[in-house]
Amino acid sequence: MRTRRLAALTFPALLAACAGSTAPEPTPAPSPNRPAASGAVAIRRDWTAVVTVDRDDSLVITLPGGATQIQRQGHNARFLLTLTPGAIRVRLDNFTLRPALGDAANEVIGTIWTGRVNSNGRVDALQASRGTPLAEELGNTVRTMLPRLVSGIVRPNQSWTDSSSGPARVDIFRTTEQRTSRWSSGERTTRDGLTVIPIRLREDFEQLGRGSQSGRQMTMTAQGRRTGTYYLTLDGRVDTAVLQDSVAKLITIPESRQSVPTMQFVRTVLRYLAPPSGRGPT
Repeated sequence: MRTRRLAALTFPALLAACAGSTAPEPTPAPSPNRPAASGAVAIRRDWTAVVTVDRDDSLVITLPGGATQIQRQGHNARFLLTLTPGAIRVRLDNFTLRPALGDAANEVIGTIWTGRVNSNGRVDALQASRGTPLAEELGNTVRTMLPRLVSGIVRPNQSWTDSSSGPARVDIFRTTEQRTSRWSSGERTTRDGLTVIPIRLREDFEQLGRGSQSGRQMTMTAQGRRTGTYYLTLDGRVDTAVLQDSVAKLITIPESRQSVPTMQFVRTVLRYLAPPSGRGPT
């Protein structure tokens, strides 16, 4: 059974060229919003924030003749994140694809994701109010909104690991994936006038899946690495997260025996802002 699913990668430009074990066992969490001990910070468990997401993708595609092609794409999104003890609710309020793809962006606006969030920040049983492929992929972004801490508590200069396996949506592909994550915390520092603890992530993953487009069956294999940093405030909120992915993929069309190797590089920046007045607890 899947224990965690992280952000999957999209690549519609690649498809045109062809023509994602268990986490540490939680222990009892401290009272919401209060550190367990001097120097420790606990994830805030009742919190509402506007989360803006800026994502940029670069794809280096090797065409059948051996030439390479570079494609760039991305999206901007704005979510309303609401955490209550044990639960998460996220609503998509704005979404823009680059380049635009018909009405796909407008159709996903208003989607609501609900699920459980345990004391160490793991999001489980996430369900979307709309069952579109794009909503499934954006659910992967929802899962990355919180860092995963041991028992929801972090002190400077700690390190810990977790792993996961299970299904993931990657564009047209339904895949199975395995992830191994290594986390570490740094010293308290000042960033943009705010005291924060940086929480660093280094994650390796593999994906294997099948999909179809225009009646053509395709397979995908991928190996990738994610690095990033979450900046956690002393009252347990995330201020900013910066994530970078590099993924080597191979897309195969069995009927034509055609294979297209691709490298994908993704940079995602999440910013957590106070919600407008009257939009819930802050």
